[in-house]
Amino acid sequence: MLVEVEEQSYLNKKPSIREENKNIPNLSPYEKILFGLKAKETKRQYPKRFQMFLDFIEIKSPSIRDNCNAFYDFVSNANNTGIIEDALFRFFAVQNQRAGSEEISTETIKNYFKPIKLFCEMNNILINWKIVSKIFIMVIG
Repeated sequence: MLVEVEEQSYLNKKPSIREENKNIPNLSPYEKILFGLKAKETKRQYPKRFQMFLDFIEIKSPSIRDNCNAFYDFVSNANNTGIIEDALFRFFAVQNQRAGSEEISTETIKNYFKPIKLFCEMNNILINWKIVSKIFIMVIG
């Protein structure tokens, strides 16, 4: 019985995890993608490559951070994942045309895919990547 009282008093003195986390701000969609990146050069290039897709779907704000927030809001608020999957197909079709005219290489197309997928995964945006990857393979194949 004495042991139980000591454990309870110890637990009462320790702040809860909720209390400790109250001072930690929520991460923005942009900050979440940066947490998914390790290399300095990748952190520099991914936002620019992701912005290419955002420009394609006409999300244009003054900063990449604002664009990421707008894209996240669009997808999460209205559950527009089907629209995004269609936009990905169109985007990669255009990139394939650019590769066909030797404006870019097929490796560049792969480099556009990676930041889009990472952004969605880090922000818990559920895209059917199995379908998208088939479209992606079909477009560059």
